[in-house]
Amino acid sequence: MQRKQWRTGFFAILRSLLAKRERAKASLGKMLCFGLLLFSVSALYANPMFMSAGDNETSSNALDLGHETQEIMRLVANKNASVFAIHKKAEANYEFGMPGAAILIRPHLHPYKIEPNLGESPATIEDLISAAKDRIETNEGQDSGSTVEATLAKIDGMESLKRISYADLPSNELGLYNKICGGHKAGKRAGMINLHLHLARIAVAVGRPLAACVLFHEAGHASDPNICHESTEDVESYAFHREYDCIKAIYPTGEELLTTYQRLNNAAQDPHAPAVIKESMDFIRNINQIYRTGGDDQKIRELVNKLYNSDGTPSSPGA
Repeated sequence: MQRKQWRTGFFAILRSLLAKRERAKASLGKMLCFGLLLFSVSALYANPMFMSAGDNETSSNALDLGHETQEIMRLVANKNASVFAIHKKAEANYEFGMPGAAILIRPHLHPYKIEPNLGESPATIEDLISAAKDRIETNEGQDSGSTVEATLAKIDGMESLKRISYADLPSNELGLYNKICGGHKAGKRAGMINLHLHLARIAVAVGRPLAACVLFHEAGHASDPNICHESTEDVESYAFHREYDCIKAIYPTGEELLTTYQRLNNAAQDPHAPAVIKESMDFIRNINQIYRTGGDDQKIRELVNKLYNSDGTPSSPGA
């Protein structure tokens, strides 16, 4: 009876937290949600019904409920967790379905910041790699694609050899892998990955983890064993699959792309907005094209033919 009553009270708190998490302003949301979580867990532990004096079985049940509660609270605190995932976890832990709750905004639909913090220092290569790893680890358990870990390993290996750097690339190229074909090294950059200098600033506006997906694309080229023998369509499709897997691992739902774009669009209304805002909006539009393929090979190939000329040169900015 106590366990049933406790479950009912828990779900009431959980529904309240889910709703409050989205109503909180982005600037204070993280702090407020964290405070709500701490308060709720503390209240549950302090509840006499939860930690009631009694036989060993009652104490054991209370401890089990405490652990289950902490698992649910951690999921609620994860900004990428969907309502479905939270419901599923609750059902698994508490052995019955969670009552439906009217949540007008899904928990994962939110901007990461109110506005771009362009006062931050430009992102270094190490920043991009570290941020991508952190976000992918945060989203552990999501379907991030089978190539992500292998591509990260390739990036780590190249970075340890100082084979990744920023460079003054053409305006329509965000990244470039200087391939080696036929056993001939084409200059000192051969075998290196170069990222456009502007990407360091774009990363501040759109978020370093998302900007790192350009690096995944170029690392895909570096990992392609047939890069010297295949057509532009085959070579770029191979790399775009790696970039798609990165985007999916960074933003599992894809809806964050919309909120990030809207945040940038709001900033762009300022007549004195820096040029990087528009560049970042273009970047999000290109990323969204990749995300909308859903990782489907045919759709990726169609995108490649749209973005690249037959000789492999980009026909679209930021390709």
